[in-house]
Amino acid sequence: QVFSDATALEFTRVDTPLVAISKKALAERGKAIAARQAVRIAAKQSIVNSIERNDDLAGGIARLLLFVIEQADTRSWETLPAYLSLIRIPLTEGKHAIDLRVNDYGYVPVSISHNRTIEVDIKPGQRQIRLIRVGVEAE
Repeated sequence: QVFSDATALEFTRVDTPLVAISKKALAERGKAIAARQAVRIAAKQSIVNSIERNDDLAGGIARLLLFVIEQADTRSWETLPAYLSLIRIPLTEGKHAIDLRVNDYGYVPVSISHNRTIEVDIKPGQRQIRLIRVGVEAE
């Protein structure tokens, strides 16, 4: 909901589930990721084989350590928000106090509730873009 001076404003809203976009991006990059993984595994195997030629015990320890430290880098996926919502609010020139009231409306299985007032000053012919990050609270 969008208000200015207690008057509801008309706006256009577009919601994008980012999980779908990330799955598509991963599918497109999947072969390259798999190839890099195969090269990394082959390099580690070569290191272990080289160590084992001189000392079986040291080679076994190296194999164990290289296996234990192997872990996918998921940091970029873990910080990705579930949805990206864009709203467009047509405003006249001048100063406006815009009240935003964000609720989940059943989009996600947790509760989202966020109210924010944004002060904007629109100059002739100007467009403004504001980023508002909304947190999620588990029920």
